Amino acid sequence: FAQSNYKPGYVVDLKNDTLKGFIDSQEWAPNPKTFTFKSNLNQSQHQSFSIKDANSFGITGAEHFQKFIFSKSTAPTDLNKISTHLDTSRTRDTSFMKVLVRGKNVSLYKFTDPLKTRFYIISGKKDEPEELEFYIYYINEDQITYQTLYPFRSQLQHLADTHNVKGSKLSTKIKYAKYNEYDIQNVVELINGGPSAQNLESYKVFGLRVFAGGAARFNKLE
Repeated sequence: FAQSNYKPGYVVDLKNDTLKGFIDSQEWAPNPKTFTFKSNLNQSQHQSFSIKDANSFGITGAEHFQKFIFSKSTAPTDLNKISTHLDTSRTRDTSFMKVLVRGKNVSLYKFTDPLKTRFYIISGKKDEPEELEFYIYYINEDQITYQTLYPFRSQLQHLADTHNVKGSKLSTKIKYAKYNEYDIQNVVELINGGPSAQNLESYKVFGLRVFAGGAARFNKLE
């Protein structure tokens, strides 16, 4: 069992009320579906939240997570597990995604489950994030030669074109981007106008009303 590590944070409930207190900060890989909260550090028992009773939560000034219902690819990308054909199958899931960028044009999220890590974007007024797609599979049964597909590059270029963001630096970064947090976040930040244009405020971004944690109703985790 992970040791408790409570840090100042917030919870946004299903009514979009923001509750300030302390979140038990963990590694959260895979992404969490539950987390624990205390309104103050003197509380003897913690309180439990899940995807059923919270919209978002975060560690103030550090990590932020937002709940989504979304579609996810089910093909592995580990060379020890990939198939001998292109697998584009998908399934539905509900979880808290890690917020990487909250921008004026595009917001970027990260979701990891036991299978793999995926990156998601939201642009415009959409409510459901779109997965940035990446596939890898063996070309034949000998499982030696494999094919790698990078649809996410075209998706990022489409976003840049949609928001009329141009430039050789951006085009080059998109063309050679790898499917990792550093490269994709770099591109999204450029589409939003640069790192200084990003917005990762704490609870004020997510909630409409702020309450002291002690005034809220919670479910206890036994």
